[in-house]
Amino acid sequence: MSIFRKPYTRPVPTDAKRLKRKGTNGRPLVRFTQRGGKEVEAELSADKKRCTVQSAKWYGRYVDADGVRQESPLCTNKVAAEQMLADLVKRAELGRAGLVDPYEAHRNRPLLDHLGDYEQHLQAKGNSERHIENSISRTGRIIAECVFKRIGDIAAGDVANWLKQCRDGGEFGASTSNGYLTAMKGFCNWLVRDKRVGESPIAHLSRVNAKTDVRRERRCLPGEEFGRLMSSTADNGDLYGMRGVDRVLLYLTAAYTGLRASELASLTTTSFDFASETPTVTVEAGYSKHRRKDVLPLHPDLARRLQEWLADR
Repeated sequence: MSIFRKPYTRPVPTDAKRLKRKGTNGRPLVRFTQRGGKEVEAELSADKKRCTVQSAKWYGRYVDADGVRQESPLCTNKVAAEQMLADLVKRAELGRAGLVDPYEAHRNRPLLDHLGDYEQHLQAKGNSERHIENSISRTGRIIAECVFKRIGDIAAGDVANWLKQCRDGGEFGASTSNGYLTAMKGFCNWLVRDKRVGESPIAHLSRVNAKTDVRRERRCLPGEEFGRLMSSTADNGDLYGMRGVDRVLLYLTAAYTGLRASELASLTTTSFDFASETPTVTVEAGYSKHRRKDVLPLHPDLARRLQEWLADR
């Protein structure tokens, strides 16, 4: 193994002084001050427009675990470069002995690079855009505010403390806190499944009891109230880019099927089957809460109204 500086050519500086001595190739030498204040001597090229200088960074030559000769950039400090090269040689020797760390390359990559790969994985699975956006934004926020740079920096205590501070500070409640933890756990579990780390560093963290901090109480809408909602909706004008009569069909479909807003938003005319004995509506797996294709029966009255409403669309 050995360390060396790589030669490269650069234009001759206008303030370079030509020397009487010649270089190893028999060409004239020039002297000038590089950026940073270091004075160097460089040999001119044949056309005398460029000169050859040595790189500031040291490089190392060694034989890797597969027996292939390698050249690797190190650093500008010679002592540190020698130590870095020794580490490379040691890892190569361990590799030849079958003692390679399978996660080393992944541990050295920036954590945000892994997060980008995770986003591509979610897209390839066919997850909804909203799910992907929530997962990546929440995980990215934890990574940024806990200052996790590499996989090895992820600490369960830091994640738990950050979530508690946000809850105690009133930024969000228990339910949203659980959403952030679920997103971070999903990312760490993927790191394990993709063989980028041996185990999830936050596997033992548990969700908090959301019932102790209810920010929005959910309740059933009595029939009388629902009837008033339908009447007032039909009488109102445009809202959210939809006519009142259109929103009535949307609310009725939600009430009869129990579909969520994102699931309803995914429906198209081809989602409905009115020709079968029992009319149905289908939610594709990428939009379903259960991450599977859901086929739900439609109430006959709702099916009739939807079929009439969709006839002109």
